[in-house]
Amino acid sequence: MTSKSTFFLRSPPPWSAARGPPPCRDQQHPKGFPWADGRTKARAREGNLYVEFVIRVLDKVQREGLHSLTSAEKKILQRATDDRRG
Repeated sequence: MTSKSTFFLRSPPPWSAARGPPPCRDQQHPKGFPWADGRTKARAREGNLYVEFVIRVLDKVQREGLHSLTSAEKKILQRATDDRRG
């Protein structure tokens, strides 16, 4: 018997927040606005790196048939999450 997992990565759309910084991406530019600069460009890049990291973790979980993360992997993911929260 083989096991297959499906993962969904969700986040609220950047235009849904009533407060906070202005959006750094939209549906036409999911990796960030090409005209962005400064802090807006940095926010888009940071978000992209975070999503890419989570995708790599989930890919590893699926490839290796893992049912849980090691404590080291949990620490890395927690650190990345903490860094995103500032």
